[in-house]
Amino acid sequence: MKGQIRCGLMLTVTALALAAPPNAYYDTAYGKEGTALRQSLHDIIDEHTVVSYSALWTHVQTTDKKPNGKVWDIYSDIPSSTPPYEYTFVSDQCGNYNSEGDCYNREHSWPQSWFNEASPMVSDLFHIYPTDGYVNGRRGNYPFGEVNNPSWTSQNGSKIGPNVSSGYSGTVFEPIDAYKGDLARSFFYMSVRYYGEDSLWDITDMSSRADIKSWALALLADWHKADPVSDKELNRNEAIYSIQHNRNPFIDHPELVAMTFGDAPASPLNLTAEAPTAHSITLSWDDMSSRESGYYIYVNGAKHDSTPANYNSKLVENLEAEREYQFAVRAYNSAGLSLEINASGSTGTAEDSAGIASELIISEYVEGSSYNKALELYNGIGSSINLSDYELRKQTNGAGDFGSPFYPLGILNPGETFIIVNGQASEALKALADTITGSGIITFNGNDAVALYKNNTMLDLVGIPNMTGNWGADMTLVRKSSVTAPSNVFDFADWDQYPQDTFEYLGDHEMTDESLAIQLFFFSARLDKKQVLLSWSTASESENAGFLIFRQEGNGPMKKIAGWQENAALRGFVFSSQNIFYEYLDKNVNPGATYTYLLASENLQGQHIRHWKQRQTLKIPAGEKTIMPAKVSLKPISPNPFNTSSMIRYTVHENSDIILQVWSLSGNLQKMWIQNNQQSGEYSVALDARDWASGIYIIRLSGNGVSLSQKAILLK
Repeated sequence: MKGQIRCGLMLTVTALALAAPPNAYYDTAYGKEGTALRQSLHDIIDEHTVVSYSALWTHVQTTDKKPNGKVWDIYSDIPSSTPPYEYTFVSDQCGNYNSEGDCYNREHSWPQSWFNEASPMVSDLFHIYPTDGYVNGRRGNYPFGEVNNPSWTSQNGSKIGPNVSSGYSGTVFEPIDAYKGDLARSFFYMSVRYYGEDSLWDITDMSSRADIKSWALALLADWHKADPVSDKELNRNEAIYSIQHNRNPFIDHPELVAMTFGDAPASPLNLTAEAPTAHSITLSWDDMSSRESGYYIYVNGAKHDSTPANYNSKLVENLEAEREYQFAVRAYNSAGLSLEINASGSTGTAEDSAGIASELIISEYVEGSSYNKALELYNGIGSSINLSDYELRKQTNGAGDFGSPFYPLGILNPGETFIIVNGQASEALKALADTITGSGIITFNGNDAVALYKNNTMLDLVGIPNMTGNWGADMTLVRKSSVTAPSNVFDFADWDQYPQDTFEYLGDHEMTDESLAIQLFFFSARLDKKQVLLSWSTASESENAGFLIFRQEGNGPMKKIAGWQENAALRGFVFSSQNIFYEYLDKNVNPGATYTYLLASENLQGQHIRHWKQRQTLKIPAGEKTIMPAKVSLKPISPNPFNTSSMIRYTVHENSDIILQVWSLSGNLQKMWIQNNQQSGEYSVALDARDWASGIYIIRLSGNGVSLSQKAILLK
């Protein structure tokens, strides 16, 4: 019946939201198509609660009642007008009848004679409708079809006559357009519900036991498309579910018709939303069909993007920062859409997108012995890259155009490499590969320049074009960490050269920015009584405003949890050539959760670099969450600003070795006090700055594995 339409699992009409299958009801149908899907749907809706034939009189009062309380008779109803007659439940049940309008009875849309009046088919409500007794009798066991020259027409326009649809010319019964989809979906239900249970069924002009013949299948599929699922059917589906405890899959998911009886593709499986940045997130799924033409990507119910066939990931871009999204993916082809799969994910903070590179680069070139050839790409831009936007090309023997195109696939996350290895390389080299190929791109011999292209424009280059002599034979070239942008002009000064068959740097590229000049000595994370203690040290710092700490829980977004602007202990130094030690205690962790920590440093201009290679992951033990009290605390210096003298006050909560330091912003250690095994209690230290220049100083207190800092201003 025509009316409000539901598309797959995503309900766009609020009124239909109540009519939905229970969670996980169709889970086993995902990833299947054709016969396998038919079997899966059969298994889902099989073994329903069987009602008696006499009980149908009572049940149709629930399943087929009009809003006005009358019988919803699809053989007499005229949805757009006033029907010629209506029936009252019970009092108008059929006994004998002579003409239309006498009474209503129980119409088996799949005629009883086709299954020899056997149970449970004879009382299966999904194909039984209360209809006018006389019209029901005229229909008899005729197939459904389409009629141009009727021999008889009912008062609502249903017709009997020769079929005009392709494949069959016998006598058929044609219902009005408003209910053709309803009846088609009843037939699809019967064909699936009794699949494999039809050995005693008849072969008819419309069916071969429970199989619908091809001419009828094409006709019913057209009816299904032309008359989408209506409120009436949704409500009827729910009512029958409460009685029989099974459902009509083709009402819940109309796309299943083309997937089961046509050539529409199977749904993908296992959708995940990972690697979020401020404005993007990466979707990944399992491709379960060879039929698809591609995939549609939906964001919060709206179609957002698409991919070609055989893809199993997509970088979804142009999202808002710090927002949760609902994602869906469907396979599609000319026959129809698959079921959709869903996942939710959240974008990160604006800081997540900061990177130091401007584009994807070629980060390593391996021209080793025999077939030991490899190329490495590196993403340093701070957000995920869809590699399908790029291609690699090679100039052969230093002459001609750049050809042998190779198209990398997949999503490359920030700070990660993508390694392409020759398919005949050594096992040691192939073990490092992200993709192994026999493509011509990976058959260079020392005089074949290789270029990275995007939108048909050369971005990056390794090698000297138009040079027939060997410029790169028997060597490994590793891009210097200071190179942060691609270049279509090759310069050996941008590369470190290593001997033949050097593979140890593959997969471990680093990128640094001189404007963000800190040398990170180490970064570690360890459990401390169900909290996480982060520790790191810098070998040197230059114009370092401070540090930012990001945390990812499970596969969720990487979010900032602390920064130098809010926490003085995370402030850096304008200049330091000494080892500086830092700590941060993450108290807000959940038992059983897995966390990944990422450290970023920020310069005085607000630019920052995330130290991806040093990120740390650990799991919190299950059990009751424990919040530990502070072990030391640093009180605000007073007075502040101060003139030559002030007081530093601190508290030791557990006996500890205490180090108290005062640093200038230029990185000079002005004063240091050391107390071994200082007892718990409150302490104060007089600060004498008569010989110091006016300016800002950092007071740092360290003890019991905690480092605390605050700023003091000296004004003379």
